[in-house]
Amino acid sequence: MPSTALSQSVPVTTSTQANPSATTPVASGSYDIMSMGLPLVFMAALYFMIIRPNNKRMNEQKKMVDGIKSGDEVVVAGGNMGIVTKVEDNHIHLKVADTLELLFQRQAVQHVLPKGTLKLPAIVSKHTQVKHSS
Repeated sequence: MPSTALSQSVPVTTSTQANPSATTPVASGSYDIMSMGLPLVFMAALYFMIIRPNNKRMNEQKKMVDGIKSGDEVVVAGGNMGIVTKVEDNHIHLKVADTLELLFQRQAVQHVLPKGTLKLPAIVSKHTQVKHSS
């Protein structure tokens, strides 16, 4: 004897009969704006945190190097400090002692010191020279 539950017919739907709008994604304008907005925010942060300050520093360095004149006290990249005696197009002559003048590229200047910072020794005494042991 068949049961009543089996005798009832249940409507079966296939995937071709299903509602096609339920399975397709709905195009949204806000998704496109959000997917483009996040990289734009990162690029803006990169510009304001890295690129802009670096450009500002480079411009300040260029102004300083272009403004070097004879008599300025400077520090060059190697750590040498001295007084500029002569300025050429791409080089400066730096007096580091009374009898010693060195030639540097202008771009090697790291800092221009305030006047009177350096006091060059007149003569290096024998007591300050390094003695080698035999």
